[in-house]
Amino acid sequence: GVLSEAQAARVDLADCSLAARQGRTRAFNAALRAACAEHAAVDFVDICDELLDPATLQLRPAYLDISTCNIHVVWETTILLWLQRLPWLRERTDS
Repeated sequence: GVLSEAQAARVDLADCSLAARQGRTRAFNAALRAACAEHAAVDFVDICDELLDPATLQLRPAYLDISTCNIHVVWETTILLWLQRLPWLRERTDS
């Protein structure tokens, strides 16, 4: 989602640092990976290496939203990664 100016003004700036945001993402992904491991029919697919620049650990520009208020990746460009990693999804396209 996108925060309004008023909502953004109430956010603690320390919580906006790259380290804090990536820490939350890593913790969420670890919990999600563990939950998926409990179910044989559910796979956890990690595309972080493809999304992040290895030198800076920042999101690659192709996946950034043009709005600086949006903290989520752009789905339109990430769908190409999902097509590469998920053969069943790729098979459903006309490619």
